[in-house]
Formats: sequence, C-alpha cells, structure tokens
Amino acid sequence: GFLYPTVSYGTRDGFEMDIPVYWNLAPNYDLETTYHYMQNRGSQLNSIFRYLSDFGEGQIKSEYLNEDQLHLDKGARWGYQYEHSGIFQQAWKFEVDYSKVSDYSYFSDLDSSIGNREDGQLIQEGQVTYRSQNWDTSILVRQFQLLLEDQTSANQPYRLMPQIAFNYYAPELMRYLDFDLKSHISRFETDGEGKPSATRLHIEPGFKIPLANTWGSWTTEARLLGT
Repeated sequence: GFLYPTVSYGTRDGFEMDIPVYWNLAPNYDLETTYHYMQNRGSQLNSIFRYLSDFGEGQIKSEYLNEDQLHLDKGARWGYQYEHSGIFQQAWKFEVDYSKVSDYSYFSDLDSSIGNREDGQLIQEGQVTYRSQNWDTSILVRQFQLLLEDQTSANQPYRLMPQIAFNYYAPELMRYLDFDLKSHISRFETDGEGKPSATRLHIEPGFKIPLANTWGSWTTEARLLGT
C-alpha cells in the first residue's frame, strides 16, 4: 500500500517528492520502496528489505540514481548496506554491517542514511561470537571504503584481517574477589606503500574486590596490560 508522500524544496536539488510504497510480502519479511524525485538531479529509487529468521534479523538498504544531472561525469550513482544481527542456539552471535557507495563524494552530494562512517571512511565489518557461562571468543573482520578525493597509498587505512578475541570471567573466584581475562590477537594489513603489516597480541588479566551494602558500594580493581 501507499504510505504518506512528502514534498520539499531546496536551492540545490529544487523541488523534491518522495512516494513510499509498502509491500507486505510475508509474515517474516517485507519491503519498502520509495520513488524519490529531485527536480535538478533526476529520479532515484530507494528500498529497504527487512527479514526475520532463525539466525536473527537484518535489512538491506539500497539507493540508485541512474543519472545525476548535476554531475553527469559520475554516471549512475548508487549505494547499499547490509545489516544483520542475531543469536543462534543461545550461544552463537552473528553481526554484519557492510556498506558500499559508487564514489567518494556520494554522501556530500546526496542525502543518504546508508552506512556507518568514521573519519572519511565507510565501515565494512563482520563478527562471529561464541559465548558460554564463563568465557567467550570472537572473530572480527573489518575493512573500509575510503571517502576521500586523494586515495593515494599514503591515505590507505589499515584493515583487521582478522582479530581473534578471547575473554574469561570468574566472578567470586574467592569471597569478595572477582577475576577476568581479556585478550585478542589482531592482524593489520594495508595497501599503502611503505606501510608495514603487523600482528598485535594483547593480554589483560584483572582482579576486582567489590564491596556493597544497602547504602553504597566500593570496588577496588587492579589490571595488568601487556601488548
């Protein structure tokens, strides 16, 4: 069914109109498509597909502008993002956040809700975690799409390929004494010339002495950080 349309006017894009349509495809997944007309740019088709499964929930966002009339030299302009988060059999946790756009100036030229950005970079990552009562371990892979005009080797970021983490928890190891251990080993890689790849190991054991009663609490903590 049709949802409420919106109209607006701006000095850059001129008259704009959004016409969203909701598609009730199944009890566990649906789709929303939006026709976005921009007077000075052209027509853009946006969509959000959402789903729910035994492995969790997720969504796929997409944006497509066949021809940007303000920047004809950039051709078709597009972007998409895939997100997933879920728990399987109470122990496995899956997380994915992968985004990509057609060019580095996509976000400065177009209004977009796609992706997670940090310092001129679009984050692309996935993580798998296994959790038990006293410990958990995870594998994380993270890379970036560079959103800078200067994409020479000097500006190439480091990728995590991958990071393996292990954490152990022992609450009440003794009376009024908690123990935990945090650790990870990370592999850093880059396409930048003259930049070395590297492996980092970090181990961090710690002790806590928690004291509490009805009117307050006091926690003393000591940690040893080794990298």
